[in-house]
Amino acid sequence: MPEPPKPRLHRFDTAAGITMVLVVFGHNYFEDFRQDAIYGPLRDFLYQFHMPVFMFLSGFLVFYAYRPIESVKAYRQYLFKRGRKFIPIYFLLSVFYILTDLYLKKYGIEDVPAQIYKMLFSPIRGSAGFLWYLYVLLIFYAVIPLLKILPRKLLYLIALAAFMLTFVPLPYIFSLNLVGKYFFFFITGGLMADHMGFFETVLPRWGLPFLCLFTLLWVNVFTHTVTVMYQATSVAGIVSILYVSSSRWVGKIKLLQSIGRHSFYIYLLNSLVIGIFYLVYHRVGLDSCIPPRIYIVILTILGTMLPLWFSIIEGRLSGRKSDG
Repeated sequence: MPEPPKPRLHRFDTAAGITMVLVVFGHNYFEDFRQDAIYGPLRDFLYQFHMPVFMFLSGFLVFYAYRPIESVKAYRQYLFKRGRKFIPIYFLLSVFYILTDLYLKKYGIEDVPAQIYKMLFSPIRGSAGFLWYLYVLLIFYAVIPLLKILPRKLLYLIALAAFMLTFVPLPYIFSLNLVGKYFFFFITGGLMADHMGFFETVLPRWGLPFLCLFTLLWVNVFTHTVTVMYQATSVAGIVSILYVSSSRWVGKIKLLQSIGRHSFYIYLLNSLVIGIFYLVYHRVGLDSCIPPRIYIVILTILGTMLPLWFSIIEGRLSGRKSDG
């Protein structure tokens, strides 16, 4: 008899919601915005930790909700189910962004084969670079059943090896560079799913010092006092976001929980929404009356809320449960 699904953890929904808002904020990557003296450094700092946090949370939720796979047939069904969720939308959005670049960036037909190659083998270099997350996550999904049958001590050794791999430059082919960069955070999140006592004991005690450290790293963005490795920034970011998400006030914000539950659709659609309203910003002449910093906030809200509403409506129409 199959095991019943585990209940959702609201604090992880909140953490995913906070992280998703940061991801959307960072996707305002247009050149005139990046030249802003405040947004430019903040975005560069976000890119040091926001995807490691997202990978950590993804690893936790996947391991937490994992059901044992006991046969090769079940493994094939598992891969088919994951592929059916990721691959069609990956190809659909990739083709859409290639066609968009053909129109907006005046690419020639001769550039299309190179873009298709990038779509298949190195998505981060292609027109829809943000889709690398789906590409890499599907690779991680493929190895999860293999990891789950290993002894716990061996998983710790694999996590240690994965940490060492974050320092190794890997080729772009098959997104190996990104697999090496983020697998440590993914598997660490998975291991954390087996140590729920961490949230009741360690996090309340050490969360505040990590949050103070993280605040200092924010300040360092503008002072450039020291150079900090992204691994250290990511660990500080993970603990800080979990600590804030577990607090009495932030942890009860329903909107953040909803954003976290629908993060899959928000991640897929936020760049499209931001891109459309960025074109409106310049084509309609809004740039003459709305300062860039205010419009970045507006784009972040639109890039979060419109995909959220779409996901909720689509879910109600199809009977789909909320994504995590």
